[in-house]
Amino acid sequence: MFLKYLISLLYLTHRGTLTLLSPPVNVTVESVNLQSELSWSSVTNTENVQYTVEFRDDHDDWHVLECSPTTSRRCNLTFDVFINAMLRVRAQDGNQISPWSQSRPFKAIDQSLFGPPNVTLWPRPEKGRLDVRIRDPFDRKDFSNVLKYRLYYKKATDSNWTVHSDTLFSASIENLEAGLNYCVQARYVWRGKLRPNSIPSTPKCAIISESENSRTIRTVWVTALIILLTFGLSLMCIFMVNRNYDKFKQALQPPMRMPEHLYKFLSGEEQFLQPPVSSSSSSSSLEEEPLDKISLVTIEYQGGGGGEINLHT
Repeated sequence: MFLKYLISLLYLTHRGTLTLLSPPVNVTVESVNLQSELSWSSVTNTENVQYTVEFRDDHDDWHVLECSPTTSRRCNLTFDVFINAMLRVRAQDGNQISPWSQSRPFKAIDQSLFGPPNVTLWPRPEKGRLDVRIRDPFDRKDFSNVLKYRLYYKKATDSNWTVHSDTLFSASIENLEAGLNYCVQARYVWRGKLRPNSIPSTPKCAIISESENSRTIRTVWVTALIILLTFGLSLMCIFMVNRNYDKFKQALQPPMRMPEHLYKFLSGEEQFLQPPVSSSSSSSSLEEEPLDKISLVTIEYQGGGGGEINLHT
């Protein structure tokens, strides 16, 4: 095949219809989640340059990719992810053509960057369990049995992860403590070993809340404990009051204090009853006091005649 291209190139060059362009440079493959792309750089500034991209595996001839011919400097790779492919690209501008530039061998299943996987959590508080479901950001139908996830979990307050299991899609983490926050992370495993060219999932956390049955039992126990404590404190208070009744009575009794006027009377500082007033003093006081005049009008009737009015002062 190479000899065929060489003979054609020498023939066209000899006839003067073909000159050489500089070949593309920096021919590389970038692949993320099995979405692969071949890219290159051009050493010419001509806008009309077209590029041809070809590939082949270890035991096959060269095949033109669907993107060819193209004026872009990128080409999506759509061949099987298990092919160990050789890729090459050349430039052509009218009757000018460049030599082929070849990339390094590329196998998408081995070299593509995987991840991060999507992790979804479902807490099951009634069973003290956390259900985990994992999804890829790509289609894995061709290798579903050899690519797995290694599941890690830990308490949110811990620093070290604990390995749970290797799984294809889902898993259940059991015997978790209620009321605690647990975090989960998934990493890719290829044929039983951690895949180095991969990104682990972002840690996701969920709280294992207390189940309804456990909450009811706890409420009953707390209520019973409060009742017992209240009853015990009441009995203790009654016992203390009965035992120290006299002390409590003396402490709560107000101080005895005699009214001030009664204290003065008993101490002789003032007389409670005034002495009787003498007759001489009373008569003199009566003479000194002014007297009011009272007039009395009476009517006397005589026989069948009229009455007689008498005025007395």
